[in-house]
This record gives sequence, structure tokens and C-alpha cells, in this order.
Amino acid sequence: MPAIMNTNKHTMIAHFIKSSSRSTTAKRGTLLLAFATLVILAATTACTGRNSTGSVDTVSPADDCALECPDYMSDEEWAVIASNCDYFVRMLNVNKELAAGKSLPASEVQELMPRNEQDFRLFYMLWEYAAEDCGPTDLYHTAAQYAAEDSLDMMEHVLRWSLWGDSWELPWELYVEIEQRNPAKFRSTAELLWSKGEIGAYEEYRNASLDQ
Repeated sequence: MPAIMNTNKHTMIAHFIKSSSRSTTAKRGTLLLAFATLVILAATTACTGRNSTGSVDTVSPADDCALECPDYMSDEEWAVIASNCDYFVRMLNVNKELAAGKSLPASEVQELMPRNEQDFRLFYMLWEYAAEDCGPTDLYHTAAQYAAEDSLDMMEHVLRWSLWGDSWELPWELYVEIEQRNPAKFRSTAELLWSKGEIGAYEEYRNASLDQ
């Protein structure tokens, strides 16, 4: 088993929040490799809040938060969820509906998009806490679909994810698909939000991805 599989999971979230300095392409490549391994670890430990049939129960927020803290989550991480319980519970319930095959309007999905780094911490934690199949979370992919369709302001919301979590590979994977479906809007939005360095790093990732 690779040594990184023993990484303290309590520090996992911190790796995906934007640091004060821009990451270099080399650093991103190293962190993406680490992330791929950590996702395997998350997939074996993060299936929480399930009933005996394996589905995630719909929950209702309460003053003391209706959720249970997973064993692997640090007190600091749990405090972030507990102090923003209503928002997190809304994401959990929407994710359950999407996983069950329900179609939701772009406006409802957009309401859940993170507006700042604090929101993004919760948005990323959804990956760990309640992925319906212990894999990619339906809310992320539904948001990317609406971004590709240029629904409302979804393109801008989705392209901001990489600004707050620059070592998280999933957004870049989704960006390749979005760009292929809507290249003109993707380019104009990326130029609006990303630096030249970030655009160059993405293009390097995209080209390598498409060459595989």
C-alpha cells in the first residue's frame, strides 16, 4: 500500500482550499497525484449517514445540526459543517434527489453554488460526507452539465471552483468536457476569471488528458 494512503485524513480538506500564492504547474501535478490516491481512501471511508438499504436518508436541519460527525473528520472540519448546517443539509438533500434520478432546474442548483471560500469548504466536504455511490457527487456533475448548456450563470460558478481548490482534479476533468461542448463560452469565461498562468496550466492538463 502506498505510504500516502496513511495520510492523516484530518488534514485532507486543507489541501483543497486555495493558498495565498498561485500554484505552479509542477505543484499541481504532484497534488493531483496525491488527490487521486486520497479519493480512493475517501471512497472506502466516507459512506456515512446511510440506512440499511444503502441510500442516504433525507435529513432536516436543527439548532444543534441533525447530522452526525464521521469518525475520520476533525473537530475543526466538523465545526465548519455544524456552523453552516442548513446549507450543508440542503446540499445533501439535493444530492439525494439527483442520485435518485430527479431533474432539478438550473435555478435550484445555482442557489447551492459556493460564493466564497467558506462556502467552497462545505461544497467540497460533500464529496467526503455523502457521495451516493462513494464516488463522484451528482451535484457536481449536474452543475457542470448546466454550465455546458450555458444555463443562467452556471459557467461562471463552476469555473470558480478551481480558484478555491486548485489541487482538486475533478473540476479540471469537468472543464475538459464543458469546453468541448461549449468552447466559445468556456474560453470567454475562463479569460474573465482565470489568470494567464491558470489558463496555461489548464490547457496543459487538457492536452495531456486528451492525448491519453
